[in-house]
Amino acid sequence: MSITTELRVQPVPSAVARIVATGGVGIARDRLRVRSRYGERFRGAMEVAARVLPEPRKARPGPPGGLREDRVGVLADLAAVHLYLSGESAWLDEALPEGELGAHMPLARCVASGLCRLGAYRGPAAVAHDGVAGPAADWYRENRIVTERGFWAASASPSAIRAGGPGFVVWSLTARRTGAVDPYDPERVVFLPGTRFKVLGVTEGPRALVLMRELFPEEPGGEDRPGVAGAAGNGNGDGDSDGDGGATPWLDRSTVVELERAVSGSGAVSGSGAVSGSGAVSGSGAAVAGARAVPGPPPASGDDRGPRGRLPGLIVAAEGRHADGGRDGDGDEDMGRAGG
Repeated sequence: MSITTELRVQPVPSAVARIVATGGVGIARDRLRVRSRYGERFRGAMEVAARVLPEPRKARPGPPGGLREDRVGVLADLAAVHLYLSGESAWLDEALPEGELGAHMPLARCVASGLCRLGAYRGPAAVAHDGVAGPAADWYRENRIVTERGFWAASASPSAIRAGGPGFVVWSLTARRTGAVDPYDPERVVFLPGTRFKVLGVTEGPRALVLMRELFPEEPGGEDRPGVAGAAGNGNGDGDSDGDGGATPWLDRSTVVELERAVSGSGAVSGSGAVSGSGAVSGSGAAVAGARAVPGPPPASGDDRGPRGRLPGLIVAAEGRHADGGRDGDGDEDMGRAGG
């Protein structure tokens, strides 16, 4: 049996299947569903979150929706991030890019809300992936604006960046530092669903590399609003009025210089880290920053734990073909969307 790989563009999700940064108006109900689904695992994740969430200065009883209830919500959201990083990433990373409703949505919304409570990272980050060649490289050359529909994990580790491929090196603006609740990788950062990137360059070869920068929210290119039809020229089905992500050639050039310096290891290029003031987490939902990484079991030799590197904007479908022309794997994607 031979294995063939098919690349598909991630579809634009419907309005009800979009993951919003705040988790949405039904986030309280989603937290209850996640707690019910994961039971003891969720309680353990809540304990992990509690270790990085300082006690409020004044824990006085208050009216419904007050300090204590908000603190519980913060803990639940951070617990969801911990669940994603410690075993649930494969499920969500397969289901979200399909852009459909499913049993994964409550957890996905809680993870998004939890990530927004963590400090943002601005600087270079790397995603290792050996599939950046051939058709994938051609797609990134032809589609300068890329929207990732799921969570996209990267590494801010200088050694990962200096590895220089195969994969991606991207300049992050809003990826979230997850070390405070990450059991395996204190240097991991995660982009939220709907993050847009601009492709700055593609090199092929044994260490194929795609250079990208995260677009500012106000930058044109890749309009991603409910009801906006995609224009030609962007493989994600998102409008790109000028095909080049806006008139920012100076920003593109300077970002390429910074990314190349980071890859080569020359100069003092590093991320700014979290951008959340004092770094304290309070019942009001302020960002977590500077918190000590949660100790966890070390990864086994050669075992990458947590989210795996993926091709942003694309869905990779592997298909087995028998000598008689039959195929294996039919229906697997539907199982991923349904969320088990």
